[in-house]
Amino acid sequence: MKDNRLGIYLKNLRKEKGFTQKYVAEKLGILRQTYSHYETGRIIPPYLMLCKLSELYSIPIENVGRFIVEKERTEKQAESYLSLNQEEKELINYYRCLDEIGKAEMKEYTEYRNWKANTVKENKGK
Repeated sequence: MKDNRLGIYLKNLRKEKGFTQKYVAEKLGILRQTYSHYETGRIIPPYLMLCKLSELYSIPIENVGRFIVEKERTEKQAESYLSLNQEEKELINYYRCLDEIGKAEMKEYTEYRNWKANTVKENKGK
């Protein structure tokens, strides 16, 4: 499912201000269809357009820019998961099946093992 939180946010801002898509598009210097695509999520507005939108709606750029950052972060996480080998994916699935205590114990154990491995490496380098 496509993430369209930015489009929904833009649509809500536009409606709160009582603007039409045509009005917003004219203010931005773009076609109405292009702005419509921003709201439906078919097109992600370029950074300059995000700046113009924040100015038009009198909101900080961070309010619209955060949606782009969140989307990129989610895509990177998905790519990272796809690059895992089968054993790593199985470990993640096992972890997800644990209760909160089991997850805490697993985290504590992996932190310890990581610390121990790094300590051994440091001592070998001396």
